[in-house]
Amino acid sequence: NPFTTSAESQISVRDTLNMEYALQLGTVTNLPYLAMRLMESGLVRTVVDFIMQILAGSLMFFVFKQQTNSFAFSNSLTYGGAKYIATGRGFALSSSTFVRLFANYGRSHLYQGFELGCLLVALACVSQCESCSYPGLTWGMWLVVVSLCAAPFWFNPLSFDTEKVKADFHSWVQWLSGEIDPSIGMNWYAWNRSQLARIRNVTGCQTDHWLSGVRAFVMHCVPYALLVLGAVSRISITLSDEGNEVLRNQYLLFAIATN
Repeated sequence: NPFTTSAESQISVRDTLNMEYALQLGTVTNLPYLAMRLMESGLVRTVVDFIMQILAGSLMFFVFKQQTNSFAFSNSLTYGGAKYIATGRGFALSSSTFVRLFANYGRSHLYQGFELGCLLVALACVSQCESCSYPGLTWGMWLVVVSLCAAPFWFNPLSFDTEKVKADFHSWVQWLSGEIDPSIGMNWYAWNRSQLARIRNVTGCQTDHWLSGVRAFVMHCVPYALLVLGAVSRISITLSDEGNEVLRNQYLLFAIATN
């Protein structure tokens, strides 16, 4: 049993998750790079360069890139329509507006980052494990949240300039209100329709559209239903008197409170 209670060989769930997070951050793929740098520049220079890359946001970029690839690959397999998008090979010297960043990465990165962050906050509120370390169990997921939500702006030149932030926020509010933004040539309503076009099978190119609907239901609805079921099952109801038996059932009480 790997989860033994022996003090000499105890392996906790936290240790297992921490090892998984460390491997998912590209630790193994960094070994060839570190070995090459070690032979070319020596130990001190390799360590300094590696630390500088970490501070510059290389881990955040790695998580962001993996999410970009997985989102595009999953959508192409599910709905079709894969195509090559010419991104250019030059340096990014011009700063993109917040509207363009939101249009490019909103549904694939920002929505999922905020959603995962809300789930982690909910976990912190309902967690009752006294022997568990919340930071130790969730630091990897918080890194994913920060990467998905902050990477588009961190790697955008002049993204945190005060005047530019004010102008971008004003343009974003106007864009959400229905005005057409010149950087993308559409307002939020048109952008949202374009994002849902493949899911709704507007072009009619999907022969088995119902399969996509079943997949979307299983992937996006069933996990939340299981989370709600798990959270409700931990509700403890204490009444001073006998009262109504309905109030003693946490599932019925939750159903009544949410309707």
